Amino acid sequence: MASIVKTPSGKFKAIIRKNGRLLKTKTFSRKTDAKAWAARIEGDRQMLAAYGIGGASMPFRELADEYDAQWDGGSRIRSELYYLREKLGHYKLIDIYKIIIFS
Repeated sequence: MASIVKTPSGKFKAIIRKNGRLLKTKTFSRKTDAKAWAARIEGDRQMLAAYGIGGASMPFRELADEYDAQWDGGSRIRSELYYLREKLGHYKLIDIYKIIIFS
């Protein structure tokens, strides 16, 4: 569920929570922008759930561990996988695209 709060600086912060857990926040200068962003994020998550794409909420570390258990190839790929697991392991798959594109 999203909520919009006005910050002391006069900006508007969109806060998205699920089951009481903070998922995302973003600050905007206009309240309408904050509402639109929150609606888009919540809509994306609902669409994934409707299509049954539960894996999108899987942490990267879990996917990397599954891949590693099945990998029988070279060590270079395995070392790159370990590197990525350390950098992205705590992020959910759905959020990695945003991290790569907007970082």
